[in-house]
Amino acid sequence: DYPDAVARHNPSATFTTRGCPGACAFCAVPKMEGRLVELPDWPARPIVCDNNVLASSQAHFDLVVDRLKPLAGVDFNQGLDPHRLTPYHAARLAELNLQVARLAWDSTEEEPFVMRAIERLMAAGIPKSRIRCYVLIGFNDTPEDALYRLEVLRSMGVWPNVQRYQPLTALRLDSY
Repeated sequence: DYPDAVARHNPSATFTTRGCPGACAFCAVPKMEGRLVELPDWPARPIVCDNNVLASSQAHFDLVVDRLKPLAGVDFNQGLDPHRLTPYHAARLAELNLQVARLAWDSTEEEPFVMRAIERLMAAGIPKSRIRCYVLIGFNDTPEDALYRLEVLRSMGVWPNVQRYQPLTALRLDSY
């Protein structure tokens, strides 16, 4: 009911899509927002809060990149899905003044997708120093699994950002 409510929270933030087609067991987005919907119009701002912008159509993704080109410090702060990141996406992202390119590595089984996404970003000209990776820990993994993912990223010069799992059914924050 509030026009541009996200700007009240962060005047540099925007959404170009809502929802996500994924069904990750640890994630509340599909339960809260439903399937992916491309918004017909949105304010061009550098912090893009879409949950899975790479799941949008190529036409929508191209529009997002084209509208963000004049802006400095672009950040897709919810991360880019390594399963969906193609060489085309990487090349278009390289056209932006990216502050950071964020990926997510949620389990050890995703290693080939994450490594391929990092390679594609670097091949497109995005420096390793601008690549970050969310690392989900505590969801269907062991401490050794989590440590492995953190150490692999660090050894590559990619900065990991630990995301501690919190069950969706938790009655208290930080109770898990």
